[in-house]
Amino acid sequence: MAAEIAYQLVRDGRIFQQGRGRSVNLSSRGILFEAETVLPVGDYIELQIAWPAKLDQRVAMALYVAGRTLRSNGNLTAVAIARYEFRTRRQALILAAAGRSERF
Repeated sequence: MAAEIAYQLVRDGRIFQQGRGRSVNLSSRGILFEAETVLPVGDYIELQIAWPAKLDQRVAMALYVAGRTLRSNGNLTAVAIARYEFRTRRQALILAAAGRSERF
């Protein structure tokens, strides 16, 4: 599944890097995605993945994933999924418009 991704890396409770990418593959335990830059290994990462299916055929959804970066090979980064949840994309857009960074 190839989907648009927004990510943020977190250290000591603070976001220190944000970016965009595209998923390469996804399973229940991990995700491989192509980022804009090489990402560090071992850091906590939060991903927002644009989900292709819609709720009630009209509401856009996003999959939120939190985990750790396992390995990087160039711009490809593997993430071990610690937790995940589905949310509506409208919810994320409202927070972004208010200038608030959404934490998972």
